[in-house]
Amino acid sequence: MSKEEEFKYDPAGLLDAVKALNHLPSDAALATLLRVAPPVISKVRHHRMLVGDSLILRCIEFAGMTVPQVRAYIGVHP
Repeated sequence: MSKEEEFKYDPAGLLDAVKALNHLPSDAALATLLRVAPPVISKVRHHRMLVGDSLILRCIEFAGMTVPQVRAYIGVHP
């Protein structure tokens, strides 16, 4: 497996994990939890916006994740 195949940037994995850990029914509820506008979630999910530092920190705070877990869900290099 090449490095490109091993790590694929997929922010939807992070969003889905935070939603599941908080038992949220929708991306709108996720946006409310993370204190961002719903279009931000959509843009991140569809690769039109990168996951920013503040969003990562909120995911860590509200989902109880560690930085390595967040990186693994997003699919970025360690």
